[in-house]
Amino acid sequence: MKLLPVMDLYQIKLQKYRSLNDNITYPVLLVNEKYILKRVPSEIVVNEVLFSNLVERKLIRNIVLNKYERIFTYYDSCFWLMTTYIEGKEFQHSISSHLNIAKDYIGKFRESTPDIGEMEFHDNYNIKKWYQDSDEMMSKTFQLIQHYYGELEVEYSKRVKEIYHQIEFNGDSYAKMCKSISHGEYQNTNILFYNSNQIELIDWDSLSIRPRIFDLVSSACYLCRAERGDFILEEEKLKTYLDQEKLCSVEIKNFRNMVFLTFIPREDKLEKFYLAGHNQSKWYLEWTLEAMEKSLKYFK
Repeated sequence: MKLLPVMDLYQIKLQKYRSLNDNITYPVLLVNEKYILKRVPSEIVVNEVLFSNLVERKLIRNIVLNKYERIFTYYDSCFWLMTTYIEGKEFQHSISSHLNIAKDYIGKFRESTPDIGEMEFHDNYNIKKWYQDSDEMMSKTFQLIQHYYGELEVEYSKRVKEIYHQIEFNGDSYAKMCKSISHGEYQNTNILFYNSNQIELIDWDSLSIRPRIFDLVSSACYLCRAERGDFILEEEKLKTYLDQEKLCSVEIKNFRNMVFLTFIPREDKLEKFYLAGHNQSKWYLEWTLEAMEKSLKYFK
């Protein structure tokens, strides 16, 4: 990997580096025990205006600008993002204050949403497209799974279709839902606590504009669990988490849609697990389906 020219664009001298994980699709490297360099999908560069807005409002505090004062750096036919290393305590399901602080933080997305008019942003969850033509998106999803994984098990297809037929996507309801900045993966592994009651978020690859209830519902599936590792939610905790927001009836009626969209396999994830191996792809498909089935039981 040609790291030296990238370091030059940040005016950082490379002394040593190590890989942080096995993310084959988008490598993540820790440089000099301080900087994290991540290769990012080109589509998120479309959303640079959102990154800039959050950096200006200090919701993203660890972005390192290159020598041209840009957030994303283009080199060697791909884009890079440099951040400083963040330390903190990970979200704990057993600490009630963690849930309350995490819930309050979501409001900052709405407060920080710029006036975007008709501007379109890349959304790796394709929420608007699902509402415009869900049958086409469902068909495309099965095609993508077959492309990256191979022939689908009949039982898997049956279970997914059963869930899909219980959900209705309506374009008019999408238009009526309030939109805001969305982290996209606002979950326990991406939330770090420091100074006891302050939050830093990591992994902004899914940043976009989405219905404001998306982060609320998707995070509820992760944060209102009894414990990490299974999607058994604590119902009283879930009710409190959702009831704190002043939501309109249309938004409430679309809770189940957001659960479905949180876990339905996406192309970026399918590609990642394809490169990791067939067993990893199988695990991903089974995990998303089980998480969807279990979570939906709590959203009537």
